[in-house]
Amino acid sequence: MLLVDGANAYLPEIKPVTGIHPGIGEVCAFGTAADRDGERARLLVVPRDPPLDEAAFAARCAQRLAHFKLPRRIKIVGARWRSAVDG
Repeated sequence: MLLVDGANAYLPEIKPVTGIHPGIGEVCAFGTAADRDGERARLLVVPRDPPLDEAAFAARCAQRLAHFKLPRRIKIVGARWRSAVDG
């Protein structure tokens, strides 16, 4: 759970909404500290082929998530690191 501007944002609610985009292979949602207002969501995204249009993806997130749940940073990566928990 993230505390954003006094509201609770749950990562399990953010990840599925962002992961249904057809250009997404995998999504990792996590929180980081923000300077003034608690925490913010961030995403690591592994795109599928064809390449992901980052602007279109951000717009799609804005249509489907409340303002306080929007990821403030989206980073496109080639692969996602996995832990023993991830499988």
